Amino acid sequence: MGLLNIVLLSALLATCFADEAFFSACDEATEETCKITAVNITPCQQDKHKSKCGIRRKTNATLAFDYTPSFDSTNLESAIYWASKTGDLPFPGMDKNGCVYTSCPVAAGQTQTMTYELQLGRKLPLGNFLLKLKLNDADDKTKLCCFKTTIQIKK
Repeated sequence: MGLLNIVLLSALLATCFADEAFFSACDEATEETCKITAVNITPCQQDKHKSKCGIRRKTNATLAFDYTPSFDSTNLESAIYWASKTGDLPFPGMDKNGCVYTSCPVAAGQTQTMTYELQLGRKLPLGNFLLKLKLNDADDKTKLCCFKTTIQIKK
């Protein structure tokens, strides 16, 4: 099975069994550059306010988001961070090549899905973490899709 088929199958499964997560745009991104319409996290044990997803340590969680860029790109970069009060700290494990997680090339006005499997190791501390996920053109960092969502890492 080709890589594209695996990405598409993962996106389909994530969409079918996922919980839509609360998200907000990053400060450095605008809806004119990239519109994000949904963020899904599987598994997601939502709190009563639906403001964060609870995920158990030592598990994997699938993050999938639907986006419509206003730019064309054949070469995408991806990154995931813990958006702490002291600055963005890279979360380990994400390939910098964004085309691993979404179909490339991307075309302006065409909605696509990016799917990433977040691995939560047993050494991660428990608590709430504001995650920031970025997908941008490798040659022009202003061509950017970016959102923030909160997860709660549980025992």
